[in-house]
Amino acid sequence: MPTNPIDAARPLFADHPTFNTQKAWVVLWSKAQGHLHIETLDEMLMSHIQAFVSDQELQYVPLLIGDREVVEKFAEEITPKVAERYNAKHSGEDGFIPYEALR
Repeated sequence: MPTNPIDAARPLFADHPTFNTQKAWVVLWSKAQGHLHIETLDEMLMSHIQAFVSDQELQYVPLLIGDREVVEKFAEEITPKVAERYNAKHSGEDGFIPYEALR
């Protein structure tokens, strides 16, 4: 068995008979950055394993896993709340750019 967690995990993801992590999508949220991010489940899991290997913290929290359409719809639905929080947190800063202008 490989000693590198990434090498150990890759075949588990690739060989699963009914679930393909490259076709599942995740919407993630960063409290620190105040932003959403969408990527494949495979990308998220690999970055989490890499963080484990490097003993690093992750700032993005997975909120929903689904197909691309479901994940994008969910992100769309929660964007107003994300924007509200981002704007409230940063509005007093010099050079403030509203969340809506960042997209």
